[in-house]
Amino acid sequence: MPEVKVNLTEVNERIYVTILDNGPGIPASVRGTLFDPFVTAGKPNGIGLGLTVARRIAEEHGGSVCLEQSDREWTVFTLSLTKNRLLGQIG
Repeated sequence: MPEVKVNLTEVNERIYVTILDNGPGIPASVRGTLFDPFVTAGKPNGIGLGLTVARRIAEEHGGSVCLEQSDREWTVFTLSLTKNRLLGQIG
């Protein structure tokens, strides 16, 4: 049965959102270029922009998106953001 889990963790001035799913995983052949535009695998109608856009948005907000694990059991991505980043830029 398909399953998605989301965990939120705060460490010092960072927030980590970890997303896990038990889908088929990400093929090893695309892991090195996974965040490049138009890289896709396993989705017949995928255009390969979702992770590219997600990473760009995260980076524009002082964060990152990383693939932590991908195997037959789980695929795990972590989104990292800086807490209160906007407040620090105003003053």
